[in-house]
Amino acid sequence: KKAKVRAFISLVQTIEDRSDPQSKYQDKTIDQILEIFGVTRATYYRKSKRYKHFGLDGIIPREPGPKSSRLPAQILSRFFELRERQLSSRTMASAISLESQRYISESTTQYQLRKVGKGKLKRNRKKKVYYKRFERGKANELWQIDNVGPFYKPGKLFAYNVIDDHSRYNLAGVISDNQTSDSWVDTLENLVVKHGVPEAILHDNGSQFVDPKTSVLTKNFDRFLKKYGIRSIRSRLRHPQISFSEILRRLDISSTVLTNDSL
Repeated sequence: KKAKVRAFISLVQTIEDRSDPQSKYQDKTIDQILEIFGVTRATYYRKSKRYKHFGLDGIIPREPGPKSSRLPAQILSRFFELRERQLSSRTMASAISLESQRYISESTTQYQLRKVGKGKLKRNRKKKVYYKRFERGKANELWQIDNVGPFYKPGKLFAYNVIDDHSRYNLAGVISDNQTSDSWVDTLENLVVKHGVPEAILHDNGSQFVDPKTSVLTKNFDRFLKKYGIRSIRSRLRHPQISFSEILRRLDISSTVLTNDSL
């Protein structure tokens, strides 16, 4: 820092003394002097203006300090209000994102809490916390479907699983040598005949349910849903949970505790 300050002061004095007949820079212009010192014209005038108004403090290089938060004061205060309720960073980020209609990441929430010394969640470990599991109120209100695999021994096989969200009863445990849309539709057709028609089906974005090119339901699966009037509920990409906003919009749920098990 001292070297940079000395170099700039020397440059300023050289430009001021160039009118002196004894100066070796007498026949040089300001641009030529700046080129010799390796300083751009914009930098020189910017620093000389600060040097004129603030003296040495105006040209001393400063370390970059912390940037002010770009979040509104209401969101920052909401962080601290929810922390007093002993909520986790992930829960707080989801709640504030829904309230403010603005995405707030979990890392941003943790950063803001660490700044005020509330980064660690203090809980009474001796006190037992009981969680109420969310589930549908009646059978066949929601089916959760997914397949697992492939299993390479004794062959390339897939396991189809269909679970009723209310009873947690596994309606199907089918083993298939493929995971195509046709096989899934056949399985679901048999389950409808045996257990009845569900109101909605929760599924992922696998190619057997959703066309990866168009991001719409496959023809066979869509035809099956329309045949029985079943509502399709699609989970988020690369995440086993459906979004909170999607649940509120599609299922008209306003005050229900949602957990990973229910989704």
